[in-house]
Amino acid sequence: MDVKIPNYGGGAYKEIWIDVGLTGGEVSASVVAGDGDFTYIPLDPPQGSDADFGWRIYPNPDWENILMVTITGEAGALAELDWVHVDTICVIPVPGAMALAGIGVALLGWVRRRIP
Repeated sequence: MDVKIPNYGGGAYKEIWIDVGLTGGEVSASVVAGDGDFTYIPLDPPQGSDADFGWRIYPNPDWENILMVTITGEAGALAELDWVHVDTICVIPVPGAMALAGIGVALLGWVRRRIP
């Protein structure tokens, strides 16, 4: 199975979370991102999460393919893929928040300089 996910806009990084429903076996997954040089960091699913796999990709790619590469079952047993759920999160810094933080740091520096 191959799922191609397009991205819109830039961003610092992207997180991909995959939850797989499987009967009678185990599944392994991999991800391939856009055209270019990317850093892939495998993530452990948060406690209480339904996700089975997770990755963080730096920088946010234009697209990525999620590849389910292996479904394994016990010898002579049938393994069935029931469903796949993919969540993606693109982290984009908010310019207004960054400007506000810069103003706050400048104001703090000015106040510290003015008060002995």
